[in-house]
Amino acid sequence: MSDTDAQAVSKPAKKPFDVSVLFAICGMLFSLLIFLFMLKQERDGVIQQFNAEMIQKVADFQHALNGNLNMLHAVHASLLIAAEEPASSQQQLDRAVASNTAIKSLIWQLKNQPVVWSGQSESGYSGNETVQKWISDSVQNSSQNLAAVDLDGHASLLISYPSESGNLITVLDFVSLLDQGLSGSLDPEISLIILTGDGEKIYSSGEVVVAEDSIFNQSLSGDLDWVFSYGASEGYLSSKMSFIPALFLLIGLLLSFSIASYLKKLMRNLTTLREEQEVLAQQVLDANWNDPLTGLANRVHFDETLDIECRRAVRDFSPLSMMVVEIDHYAALVDSYGKEGAEVSLQKVAQELQACVTRPGDLIARTDDHQFSFILPSTNEMVTYLAERCLKAIEELQLPHDSSSIASIITISVGLTTLQPSKELTPERLFNVATEQLEKAQESGGNQYISFAEHGLEPGVTYSV
Repeated sequence: MSDTDAQAVSKPAKKPFDVSVLFAICGMLFSLLIFLFMLKQERDGVIQQFNAEMIQKVADFQHALNGNLNMLHAVHASLLIAAEEPASSQQQLDRAVASNTAIKSLIWQLKNQPVVWSGQSESGYSGNETVQKWISDSVQNSSQNLAAVDLDGHASLLISYPSESGNLITVLDFVSLLDQGLSGSLDPEISLIILTGDGEKIYSSGEVVVAEDSIFNQSLSGDLDWVFSYGASEGYLSSKMSFIPALFLLIGLLLSFSIASYLKKLMRNLTTLREEQEVLAQQVLDANWNDPLTGLANRVHFDETLDIECRRAVRDFSPLSMMVVEIDHYAALVDSYGKEGAEVSLQKVAQELQACVTRPGDLIARTDDHQFSFILPSTNEMVTYLAERCLKAIEELQLPHDSSSIASIITISVGLTTLQPSKELTPERLFNVATEQLEKAQESGGNQYISFAEHGLEPGVTYSV
């Protein structure tokens, strides 16, 4: 495996985008949009229902007003029949007032006869300047007349029924008439303003802050050009709305968070699986590149690195050294201490040799059963200092080896070679020359090193101890 492949395997994976957060945000926004849409539809429905109710109330008022006018027309006809009998006229007036709570006063005046009235005190109505003027004007006007006026702070309707024999003036309480027509008093959260065709305010139910989109105008039919303007407050509209939009919003938010939570859990599981996959990949890499017993680089890793370093040495025109190490009389060590005991000693030797390597670019690998090889870039014959240090370090371990003919402790033999950059610098030649030096050291009795250095035209880089 090349360095590039190793970097690709060991490179940490980029943190994935958290889809659950995006889904939660989108779900919240979608739920909010649907909530606003449903709220608008619900509000429009409430306003339409409000408008329909107000249309009905205006129609009821129109019906009540027409009923009162018809009744008063009948009373006027009866009074004309009994025009010469004041007592009978008084009784008819009293019965009319008693039968209708909206009638506050009826005033009957025959020409050249005293005024006959029923209802409120004469000083309150028949003696009122507005009423007196209305009586005077109605005598001169031969047609029925109706007007809204303010009598002593009360909104009232004055209706005249003129004739050649006499005039009937009726004072109707506007609020009572509205109560009759509207089937009871208005909700305090509803505003009613009655205007004339000229925009003059006739009646107002009070000061209520109404919603602009709830204002509704309805004109009376017939001779009256009055306009009924209704409006509802936000509180009234809210009380008529259902909880369906809010319920939908709540359900939407709960679903969004539930699904987002599930996605979050799923992403965590995927991340865990990815991390486990990376660990397994690293373990596979270690198994392919590292020796399981000593933890050093294995032969595959060694061969790939050696090929790379040979080409780099030629390219950079720098010397390359190799050191091959073997434990002396290893077969006898296995026979004396068993395979497991020998492997324990082998591990300790590997650790000590690894500690002797101080440069980041150097590599030590286990290339055979009891053989270790060093790749030492940019070095010259001064690399012998490293060999001396390795020999001394293994001796200081004092690992027992009673079967050795050299000493009672484990010793090593070292073969060294340094080649100059040329077309002759190949992995095979470098390893073979170093192995030859190792064999010479072993044949010479072991526990020593033998070095071969190829000299070039320019001095090489000295190995730093």
